[in-house]
Amino acid sequence: MSQHTLFDLALAVAAGVYVVLAVRWRVRARADRAAAAHLDAVEIDPYHALATAWSPSRTDRAAAAELLLAGLIQVDEEGHLSVTDEGADPARAPEHPVPANLLTSLRRKGSPVGLYQLYWNTEHGERRDAAAVSHLLPERERRDGRGGPAADRPVR
Repeated sequence: MSQHTLFDLALAVAAGVYVVLAVRWRVRARADRAAAAHLDAVEIDPYHALATAWSPSRTDRAAAAELLLAGLIQVDEEGHLSVTDEGADPARAPEHPVPANLLTSLRRKGSPVGLYQLYWNTEHGERRDAAAVSHLLPERERRDGRGGPAADRPVR
């Protein structure tokens, strides 16, 4: 086999690989555009997206940011979270169950606590995960108790 024939063969194989990749890219791009066209009708819960795409610690961070902006918690000079006077009022709770769960955990602690300590707290983690999922379930399943544990019940 001469060098010229070997070069022609390598060029043909490389061209074939690139053609296959280009076809796959076009098919995938078309499917992505078709799926994106229907995203306007889908309601995406930001906490659920964070919990599934990233890690639960990012869900806690987002919930803490929402509570901080609402004035329900404060951060001390050591970076620990504590409940403000407004946050201590049980009538003041966020609508979404994930920040409400974080606020409940901070109320139960009573003293300033680091967010990383809550992340490693099994009870808080189970309630956080259940809250992120139960918010997406239909109302009937949440009422029946099949949609996951409530914030005050232990996980089975």
